[in-house]
Amino acid sequence: MSRYITFSIFGILLLFLSIYLLAIIGLGSLVKSLEKKEMVKKINSDFAFMESKLTPLDTSIFLCKELISELSNIKSNPLKVDCTDKEIETASRLLIQVSRKSAQCFNEMISDCVDKNKPHNTRKSLFAFVKSLDIAGRHLGVKFTELEKAYYKDFIILKSRSMSEEQTEQFMTQALPVFEETLKKVNNEFAANEKNGK
Repeated sequence: MSRYITFSIFGILLLFLSIYLLAIIGLGSLVKSLEKKEMVKKINSDFAFMESKLTPLDTSIFLCKELISELSNIKSNPLKVDCTDKEIETASRLLIQVSRKSAQCFNEMISDCVDKNKPHNTRKSLFAFVKSLDIAGRHLGVKFTELEKAYYKDFIILKSRSMSEEQTEQFMTQALPVFEETLKKVNNEFAANEKNGK
């Protein structure tokens, strides 16, 4: 009788352990699925932004037209929720490549816009430069400093659409040198990844 009770208790414990393990596995799969959906959503959103800023119809950013061809596949074939990890990795690499080049391009254009006294185009170039840096940095895993985060929030979220010419000049004096250092970090991280075959 005692042996039967022992086996019964053991069986119940084994059942609860099995249920617990299945729950853990199921929760892990759910979390992974949600993370994948969020990653796909961010990649598609980032590509949509890059496409909008690199459109050939905008003559103020003609220097970046050569990047359009690199976006054509994503433009016509956005990532789907059921895409493979390999497809996500490939899209992320392309996004890093395009956004990094875009950041370099818009950084060069800022000075040109200032020299030609085009404040509106200066703001547009600043916006595209900072946003491209953010995209490239995030996908490369660059750790942004608190100062970089503060300037990003201040410019992208609060002021970019309503900055006066004076505010734009002030931002360029204070923040542009910081973001140019960010560009160096992005380029260094990209070079390290290329060297390691990532």
